[in-house]
Amino acid sequence: MLSLTTLLGFNFRWPTMVPGEVLALTLLMVFAILMTLERHAPREKLPAKHLRQSYKTTLVCLLLTVSQCR
Repeated sequence: MLSLTTLLGFNFRWPTMVPGEVLALTLLMVFAILMTLERHAPREKLPAKHLRQSYKTTLVCLLLTVSQCR
């Protein structure tokens, strides 16, 4: 089967990622999206001190989850 890369003489190989890295990247992206949404449209207005503690706790949980995937 002919492809554009074959016609141009360019042999491109897709980077390979192990499933744990894909999961870690996905979790990190979801965390960043949810954190952004929470920052711009919070359900409750929390004091800055509680908000920082919440982010720290969530980040630690994310890191522990990612470390268990490896």
